[in-house]
Amino acid sequence: MSSYNRCLGCKKEALEDRTTFKCDGCKRLIHITCAGVTATEVKCLQLSSRKMKYFCDDCEEGLLQVPILRKLLEESQIEVEKLKKTNMVGLQDKQQEVDKLRKEVKELREHGDFGNVESMFEEINELLNRANDLMIYNVPESRSRDLKSRIDDDKEKVRETMQILDIRDAESNILKVLRVGRSDGSRAKPLKVVFSNSYLVREMLKSKQKLQQSNFRISAAQTKLQQEIFKKNNILSNCGKLRGSNIAISNDLTPNEREEQRILRKYLNQEKKSGKFTSCYIRKNKLHLDDNVYTIEELKEIEEEEEARRVLSEPSTPTQRLITKVRSEPEEKVERAG
Repeated sequence: MSSYNRCLGCKKEALEDRTTFKCDGCKRLIHITCAGVTATEVKCLQLSSRKMKYFCDDCEEGLLQVPILRKLLEESQIEVEKLKKTNMVGLQDKQQEVDKLRKEVKELREHGDFGNVESMFEEINELLNRANDLMIYNVPESRSRDLKSRIDDDKEKVRETMQILDIRDAESNILKVLRVGRSDGSRAKPLKVVFSNSYLVREMLKSKQKLQQSNFRISAAQTKLQQEIFKKNNILSNCGKLRGSNIAISNDLTPNEREEQRILRKYLNQEKKSGKFTSCYIRKNKLHLDDNVYTIEELKEIEEEEEARRVLSEPSTPTQRLITKVRSEPEEKVERAG
């Protein structure tokens, strides 16, 4: 027997007649004797066009819960909106991370020596593995002999750094804090902080100018190849100090890089001699001629077109080339030869 054919009160069989009426909430039947209502209220409830409402205990409890449920629903909607925004930010961050990796891979391809694809993938994996790492410099080291005390002291220094950077809720995302490198006694070893995600690392790096008033300095963790490139670029940036001496240094270019430099300098010297432009220079592997900028790919296309025109204009046989050469010489030189 369906629960709708049983009395809400006594749970016995109930029929739709003068002995019962329905709950206005769940529409289930209840005996008049089980409803706990007065005779006057029964007459009102049994009118065909009644305005008086009756709600069983279950429905009445449900009505009491409506404001609470409404509040929970509103809070849930707010949380959903927050999650949507977080997901959007997360997607944007991932896209920024991909763009950053593409840029770094491009730089590494230009400066690094990748003899095979495996080396490149190893470098990419290394970049991904270090994306959650942050380096903090000039952080005094604890003199305690107890390892736990030293780690706690370093964690406190990390918290202090995050407070300066105004980064909140980051402490719970710290996975590891450790010192790296060897101590030379003159300065503290760098502090490496491993976070659970790369988002916090990027946010801290964006705010690193706030550390200008403190002794702390931060940077992203670099791979070995990046460290080598940094050292190399640092040496090259100071090569101007060797002016006046017999010593000179330059970057060791790959065959492809030497070819690119040849093309860039060829057209730079060519346009300087022509005098058509007031400003001619090379910057970031591009040729700048006043407001015109040419990439190495564009210059290669120009050189190929020039070479094609030169080949087409040359005589096809040795005899024709000799005749052309003789015709191009001055007349008096031809007569003297005769």
